Amino acid sequence: MHPLVTALAVALVATAAAGATSQPRSVAAASPAATPIGARGQWVGNVSGSSMIAIVADGLEVTAYVCDGVQVSAWFRGLESAGHAVLSNREGAVLRLDLAAGRAKGSFTPAGGVAQAFAVRSSKRTVLYRAEGTLDGKALLGGWVVGATSQRGAFNAGPTINPAPSLPQAPTPPPSITLNIDLSNHSSTIVANAVLPDDLAPPTPNISGFGQFVLLGLGDSYGAGNGNPFKPAGNLVGPSLLTPWDKIAALGPAAGTLGFGFPLGTLLGTFAGPAFAVTARLGGETSVPEVTKDNGNEQWGGSATNTSPPSDEAFRVICHRGKSTSEKVFERLSIDPKYQGRITFVYYNFACSGSQIRHLAIQAYGGDQDFKRKTRVPGQIPPQLDLVRAFLGDQSGDAAVQKARTFLQGKGVTFPNLTTPHIDAVYVSSGGNDMGFAPVVTNCAILPLPDCGTGSDIEQRVLHGEGGDATNDDTYFGALSMPQSYQTFNDRLRALSVVRGGPQNVAPTHLYLGDYPNPAFRSASQLCDSTTGPLHNDTLGFLSQADATYAVHVTNLLNGSVHAAANTFAAPMTDGRGGWTEVADNSHAFDANGMCAPAGQRFLNTGADGLAATGNNLGPPLHVLDVSASIMHPNNLGYEKLADGLEPMIRSQLDDMIAAVPATPTRFRQVSATVNGAMGLRWDDKANNEDKYDVLSRPAGSSVTFIAQPGPQLPADTTQLTLNPGQAATLEAKVRVCTRFAVCRESDPILISNEAPTVPSGLAVNPVVNPLATSTGQSVTLNVAWASQAKNVSVNVVIRAQVGTSDRVRDFRVDASGVTPPATFTLAEPIDPATAAPRSPIPTGNYIVRVQGCNLLGCSATGDAVTVPVAVISGLAPPVTVPPRTTPFTTVPFGK
Repeated sequence: MHPLVTALAVALVATAAAGATSQPRSVAAASPAATPIGARGQWVGNVSGSSMIAIVADGLEVTAYVCDGVQVSAWFRGLESAGHAVLSNREGAVLRLDLAAGRAKGSFTPAGGVAQAFAVRSSKRTVLYRAEGTLDGKALLGGWVVGATSQRGAFNAGPTINPAPSLPQAPTPPPSITLNIDLSNHSSTIVANAVLPDDLAPPTPNISGFGQFVLLGLGDSYGAGNGNPFKPAGNLVGPSLLTPWDKIAALGPAAGTLGFGFPLGTLLGTFAGPAFAVTARLGGETSVPEVTKDNGNEQWGGSATNTSPPSDEAFRVICHRGKSTSEKVFERLSIDPKYQGRITFVYYNFACSGSQIRHLAIQAYGGDQDFKRKTRVPGQIPPQLDLVRAFLGDQSGDAAVQKARTFLQGKGVTFPNLTTPHIDAVYVSSGGNDMGFAPVVTNCAILPLPDCGTGSDIEQRVLHGEGGDATNDDTYFGALSMPQSYQTFNDRLRALSVVRGGPQNVAPTHLYLGDYPNPAFRSASQLCDSTTGPLHNDTLGFLSQADATYAVHVTNLLNGSVHAAANTFAAPMTDGRGGWTEVADNSHAFDANGMCAPAGQRFLNTGADGLAATGNNLGPPLHVLDVSASIMHPNNLGYEKLADGLEPMIRSQLDDMIAAVPATPTRFRQVSATVNGAMGLRWDDKANNEDKYDVLSRPAGSSVTFIAQPGPQLPADTTQLTLNPGQAATLEAKVRVCTRFAVCRESDPILISNEAPTVPSGLAVNPVVNPLATSTGQSVTLNVAWASQAKNVSVNVVIRAQVGTSDRVRDFRVDASGVTPPATFTLAEPIDPATAAPRSPIPTGNYIVRVQGCNLLGCSATGDAVTVPVAVISGLAPPVTVPPRTTPFTTVPFGK
């Protein structure tokens, strides 16, 4: 939901022929137009004489109260247009307003009186209080204008104005004040509530653009798609001249050892070939392809069918970004007929190979490297959350966001056109580099060093990091630092906001945290290592049983941290967004398809696989120990497998969105009317997943189907519907809210009219006399009914009682809602305000009842009177006196 409430001006024409029963009446043509938000605030000051005025506006609707505490107590409510309003009340008083920041001016004209000009100042304090209820059967309305040093207050009890007790002058006015009052010999407790801008309904922010599903990727190389470029490197030439690794390794102990357990033949293979010019090339099943090094041997952009590089290829290259888990899910969803035409998918991946958790939110990053970029540009890539803010269109002018925007623009990134800046889902894979993924792979799988293990130096680095410069991209902080790193990221993510017309929190509706597949399993129960068979003539030829076991240990340690973070931050934000969900356990996702599987079945890159796919060689240009930065990263099959775990979770989120029922609009009401012209409608807009609103209507008193207003559907925004003037209509109307997926809810119907009210007819009064249970005496209940008159949105029931020589008129306002009431009034004592003698508790004598129809254009004359005689029940002896009764107030909604 965008606004606090929604305003429309609605007018329709009633032209059906007499006797028509099945066809709706024709209606005027309509065209929606955005309603400009007007002045918002509070103003207070003096009017001519001793009256004061308080004005409260929320940008669309104005509430005002003029009071002198004795003779003037006038309430006004209506719509403003760009700070201007002309309001009238049922008594015939008129209030003209011109609202602006700092001041308000206008005129107040009492019914039958002379206009009184005023100019008042704005206030940051509460200036208006209101209390509603009944007292001893009387409708009661209290109001207070509260200035800095003075105030005015009064109670309206029917047509009578009674002074109200003063409210306490507090430095910080409270939202409500409880008062003890004594009125007409009846005491009670009443609560005065502050009337404030936006007090009609708290804002309900949208959890989604609900038409544009925004999916983002964040994190490290596993999040970036490293190892799976959009097309192969395509710069490999010729076979290697060298003996395959497994043949050299087969020499084994016969060739001697180096003194720490490695076969000499294995090491010799590294330096085979003439003049050490080439090496075993670290790849190939039985032969190793050569890699040229003079034509930019990296490829991350383009595709098999489109060789033109994408506009953002420079960004892809420095982050070694390919087709990742999140991108594969995006591609699958965007072509699914289930969502086509209903959801527009917006996707971008900000993940960067080599990055750590700190690079997600708080620290810039230099990007990944190969032999051509040994020296990276420090801090060239802003923190990924800053990139996200720029991508979503932040207009705050924040220096960090401006730097991120400049970076993205310089790298050719295209910005989306989002109707609402938001994130529906974000996939994050981050943590492996915090533990030193690269050193572990290098020392435990590539170089012929002593075996890694839980007591090794490598383990200390994995757990505790290596200290050093925190601004250095190659500094590792260890597994023990990861909880705090995730905490910092979580805090920044949940507070993530952009400025577009105002601050908007854009924390993702769902965050999916990916874990890491274990690469070292030959099967569910058997590990890969060089002692159990060839490892494809690759760098992994040095992998021992202990190394493979340690790989399992490190992966489990890493995934334990991911699992703990997902559990720690699973709780959603207060508005339902931001909870972390761990993607289905991937620890054994690559079993039987790990690094020792045959070509075509591997889900991970060996060193040779990575060179063939990406060409991003880490070795020097001497052809010694060539190895790809994509080693041990998923290949295309691997990312497909990981996407199989994420996709059902995103689909479940989408399906929940499709099935989600919007909140029903509440307090649908008419707030203004022009004779034969526009009608202002408002409702409290509670939905947070809406796409549009419709106003539905049918002629009042008809049983035909409700139809939507003609013209475009109303957007989910502050809206005014302007219709052709000069049309008279009385309608039954309701508002309908729908999601983009045609799931709708409707408000209860109300009567709306721009026609003058009419005199009600068919008045009938049925008195019922009841003995009082607790004392000698009786009460009388008057059941009053009248014929429904659609133009009368409400009805005043006027009761005049004559007891002895005095009489009194009670004015009851009844919301007719287009239905013949009946209305019931119980009188437990006579309406006798004049006599000072002890009053009889027995209501007897003649009760004269009239009704008058009312709507926002005023009230009609009263209809014919019905006289109801009430006698004493036989055998009752009235007592001499009766003590005053205390009657609690009943809350009556403001605006009825």
